[in-house]
Amino acid sequence: MLIASDFSGNVAEPMFIRAKAKALRKSCRARSRCHLHTKRWYARNDDCNRIYRKADNQRRDYHFKLAHKLCKEYAMISLETLNMKWQASVGHGKKVSDYGFSSFVNILKYVAKQHGTTIVQVDRFFPSTQICHSCGGRDYFVKDLKIREWECPFCQEHHDRDRNVAMNILAEGQHMLSEA
Repeated sequence: MLIASDFSGNVAEPMFIRAKAKALRKSCRARSRCHLHTKRWYARNDDCNRIYRKADNQRRDYHFKLAHKLCKEYAMISLETLNMKWQASVGHGKKVSDYGFSSFVNILKYVAKQHGTTIVQVDRFFPSTQICHSCGGRDYFVKDLKIREWECPFCQEHHDRDRNVAMNILAEGQHMLSEA
């Protein structure tokens, strides 16, 4: 999920493969009933590939439209570099793969050059979840991903984890841009 730091709303990623799961299951099951490398097997394999290709084209189209929308709206975009292979191996496999985050980042960089938007990538080891965006205090106990809301022990402000991270990544991106 993409979260804007200016509270303009969240952008949920549509699941294109999940939407086509029923048709894909049916097509792959029909292919598995055919003898390997026969004329019928190749026809069923083409059906499976067509479904994957359609989902990929829809995702790519969505990413381009979203990138154009973001680049028209913002002069600077800060992103966190995420280890998607690790997230896929931990248990979020199909969902993370269906996002196509790395292809979105590449598309966003391409579109940003056309619009003159600056893209800043914040290191994934930056402790964006632990820092309070209001006072800058760091709480080491909010590392656990199950904690979705927390209260800063220094300024007693209540934080939504995702909003706090978005604000911290924006601030770090602005800091990195000012240093460069």
